[in-house]
Amino acid sequence: MKTARPLPDDLQDRPFTVVDAARAGVSRKRLRHRSLHRTGKGIRSASPTAELPLSIRVRPFIEVNERCAASHLTAAELLVLPRRRQKGSPDMFHVIRPEGEAHLNRPHVIVHRMKLFSDEVTTVNGIPVTTPERTWLDMAEMLSVDELVAIGDSCVRMPRAAFEDRGHAAVQSG
Repeated sequence: MKTARPLPDDLQDRPFTVVDAARAGVSRKRLRHRSLHRTGKGIRSASPTAELPLSIRVRPFIEVNERCAASHLTAAELLVLPRRRQKGSPDMFHVIRPEGEAHLNRPHVIVHRMKLFSDEVTTVNGIPVTTPERTWLDMAEMLSVDELVAIGDSCVRMPRAAFEDRGHAAVQSG
């Protein structure tokens, strides 16, 4: 049995799309090798990803699904908003897909099909994410009143650096 060729350095320690791999010169045969984990359609990983930061784990799931953005609990975590613990697997990502787009059924992805306007999407570490305001509205159906107030307060209140690890309000004024 042959040993698989090593992946390029930038694909070693993170999940990646098949498109990223092709751009980096990885062959189709190498992408089918059993040493790579298939974490979703068009997404591969050379090693387990559970310990990686959320932004690295969710990026390929957003990239393979055009016109999507991280939403709900995933957006709250990326925006550093207070949130309750996610039930179920921590490898489940919430993605919003605009109405009228093709149906999306992927492993590890909870798809929310809703109207999504361009001014309701921002980027965090290069990843499309719903804005804090949109995230607050999306979370309204899942949270208690107290939890909703906490998220809303976090969106508009200037943080105290001694108590929080964020440097600005989630919603920028001006």
